[in-house]
Amino acid sequence: MLFRSWSEEIIAGDCPNSYTSIRTCTLTDACGNEVSATYTLSVSDTQGPQIAGVPGDIVLECGEPIPGGDVMVVDNCTAQPEFTLTEVMETIGCTAVVTRRWTAIDECGNITQEVQVVTYVDQTAPVLSEYPEQLLLVCGETIPDAPAITASDACSGDLDVAFTQTETPGTTCGPIERTWCAVDCSGNETCHTQLIFLDRKSTRLNS
Repeated sequence: MLFRSWSEEIIAGDCPNSYTSIRTCTLTDACGNEVSATYTLSVSDTQGPQIAGVPGDIVLECGEPIPGGDVMVVDNCTAQPEFTLTEVMETIGCTAVVTRRWTAIDECGNITQEVQVVTYVDQTAPVLSEYPEQLLLVCGETIPDAPAITASDACSGDLDVAFTQTETPGTTCGPIERTWCAVDCSGNETCHTQLIFLDRKSTRLNS
């Protein structure tokens, strides 16, 4: 009749999931004679975590929020790998590019990364702070000062506004044309023109 016994020696490696197992099997007969066999099992973790659910690259209009997603990470050895998300924005000409990078690291230092690129484009013209209406005044009446109009843009922020005012040459009661224009980095332009008509009569005409 034979009796069998096992023993194991664990030699730690450089991380929790990498080690060497030395296993010994011993057979003993009824008279106490023994014979042993030893084999070595090397365990290593060289496979990085798996990241799932990373959204694909997208193009958005400036100001639009980045759609949310359910990004997950799993690893064959580490129950809870270190998992981080970083976002870096770079401006290329009139386009803003956001690089979103998910990084997962297991207990043995294996790294996996997934990237999503979000490109912001400007297809919307700037917005003026106000849009003055046309006026009908009596000739000789005091003409109101032109308002100081500002402009803003979802991509370019605050913008300069170009203002021009023209009057009909050779007349004292000709119409006055005022124009405000703003142009963003992508060339989208918003202009508004106000016409001021001067009536030569002593009383106003109903509009």
